[in-house]
Amino acid sequence: MTEEEMGKLSVRLLNCQSAVEGRPTFPCTDEMTLRDCTRSMDQHTWNSYHLISNRARAVCFSTRQQQFYAKTEMTVNKLVWSSEKQVEAMSELERSQEKVSSLTSETLDAVASGHVKLLLEQERLAQSQGKIQSFVEDNLEQLRKEKALISAGQKELAAMTEDVRKRLDAASSTMLENEEQRQSSHRDLLRDLSVVQEKAKLVYEKIDNSTQKILGHHNIAAEQLKETLESLSQINTSIAYLFEVVEKTRVEVDRKLNWVTSLLQGTDSQLSTIYTCVCHGFYLLLTMSLAAFLRVPMTSRVVMLFMIPLNAVSEMRQSCCLNFASLTLFLIMFVSVDYITRAVRRIRGCRSGPRLDESTYLDAKSLLWASSRPIQTLVPTREGSVAAAANQFNERPEGLQVPALRNRRHRRNSNR
Repeated sequence: MTEEEMGKLSVRLLNCQSAVEGRPTFPCTDEMTLRDCTRSMDQHTWNSYHLISNRARAVCFSTRQQQFYAKTEMTVNKLVWSSEKQVEAMSELERSQEKVSSLTSETLDAVASGHVKLLLEQERLAQSQGKIQSFVEDNLEQLRKEKALISAGQKELAAMTEDVRKRLDAASSTMLENEEQRQSSHRDLLRDLSVVQEKAKLVYEKIDNSTQKILGHHNIAAEQLKETLESLSQINTSIAYLFEVVEKTRVEVDRKLNWVTSLLQGTDSQLSTIYTCVCHGFYLLLTMSLAAFLRVPMTSRVVMLFMIPLNAVSEMRQSCCLNFASLTLFLIMFVSVDYITRAVRRIRGCRSGPRLDESTYLDAKSLLWASSRPIQTLVPTREGSVAAAANQFNERPEGLQVPALRNRRHRRNSNR
């Protein structure tokens, strides 16, 4: 309130007191000034007005003090309440931060273990790729050798044809000298030429068949390489899907465990039992999935099926068991021993199997003899020179038929 309003209030209070006591009053409205309200007062009334004004000021000051005390107390109470709420919020934030840090550390550990497993799988795939590449290189080298053998056979055939032509020319000059010898030699020559033509036709047909078989094997090798690459891509897709399923399962298990923990409210024994069962169940599911994916033998699968539940029962009953790392190492060692045992049995079975027969060995030996034998020249000195040349051509072993290559290709197809 202003000084003028305070004065008007004092005049109104004085009028109230004067009206009660029957004394004269002084009109004072809101439109009038304080001077107009106090103009008609005498000395005694003026003193009374000042006393009432001082009392009104004291009452206003007391009211202000009480209001200030009330507002101050209310403000302090609000500050105390806000401080308590802030402390509770900070405590809740601290607990949430601890939970977030623990979850973050667990997530980082899981991601690190997943990266390690992924690196191991990549190394295994790289080794498989190297083996496949070496296998393809061996096949290509074998194809080059077979092509070299075919080209050598063709060159030898051309040389023999040229030799036969020269001998036929010599025989023709000999027939011109003697008509009788020419007639008989001409019949022999026609017979020998038909034999040579049949032999050459057979040789060309066998060379063509060998070329077709080589091309077929090359196409088969290309298809096998394509299937291998598709299998590798499917393996990568399966691994990515498996990691995604494992991550989703882990998140769901963590959520269920948090719910069970809040429901049990600190029952450590039940919680540890549930945790042990869930972890071993998840580990059993993971190992059986990997065993089915990797085609682990049935003996190893049975051992996995019995070993993991026994380990869980031992941990729940006696609190003495193998951890997951030791259990994994034990299962890997058992599976490796099982694979080694089966490989040893397979090797023994292969050693006791049938060996190469003697005909294959003789065919290969005849092929080597044919390729290393030098070409002999025939000098027609008498009537049977052309027939002798044809007989000498017929005496060659059938090396150009490549029986050893055909037998070796047949054995390779049977092994596949």
